[in-house]
Amino acid sequence: MSRTPAAGAVEAIGVVVPARNEAERIGACLDSVLTARGHPAVRALSCPVVVVLDTCHDGTGAVAGSRLSPRDGEVLHVRARSAAAARHVGVLTVLRHLSSVDPARVWVATTDADSVVPGHWLATQLALAASGADGVAGGIVVDGWHEHASRVRDSYLALLRSRRRPGGRHTHAYGANLGVRGSAYLAVGGFRDRVGEDRALRDALREGGFDVRHPSRLVVRTSGRRSGRAAGGLADLLHRLEQRDPA
Repeated sequence: MSRTPAAGAVEAIGVVVPARNEAERIGACLDSVLTARGHPAVRALSCPVVVVLDTCHDGTGAVAGSRLSPRDGEVLHVRARSAAAARHVGVLTVLRHLSSVDPARVWVATTDADSVVPGHWLATQLALAASGADGVAGGIVVDGWHEHASRVRDSYLALLRSRRRPGGRHTHAYGANLGVRGSAYLAVGGFRDRVGEDRALRDALREGGFDVRHPSRLVVRTSGRRSGRAAGGLADLLHRLEQRDPA
């Protein structure tokens, strides 16, 4: 389906955070999301935060519940064992919370439970939406390399440099730092239940004629741990780089 003319500024925004056994990290994630929600450019808007607990066995739910009051959003439980499916449930839940608003005027941002977003995270996405963006794919910075050999860090940074484009743009797409207009999300069918759902959504938006931006100034800090929670995520990429460049 091709895009309709850009709807411009949005009237409501939501945040989706999928989580699987992230009790140690989700508190910092949600603290940062709530700070971003309090930005002067955002705080007047409705902004539900939806945490989707996917087959959790630890205290992730308790930590999330301690950060989010009922007026802040919702904590859901699913047994999908899939970051893509959990994200999709979260987006649909945000749209349900904001059902009184035209989906073309709703923006949904998603991050990961092991990530910390900057204070301008939502404000920057809203500004891009107001300029006509239908999707935003920001970058990430790894929060520490102590679990990896220096060659893995060097290979990863070289990969990032290879994806830079003129004007400060890049070609990355990370679930930890994505945003999409509600109408565009629905038009392309949302997150596909597959590895690399972040890149698949970005590509589907592009193929549908939607305007996807890749701002270099929008960066989220995320864990560099060796053992990840989602197949095809950053941990898997770092493992492949380690296997490609053995000591």
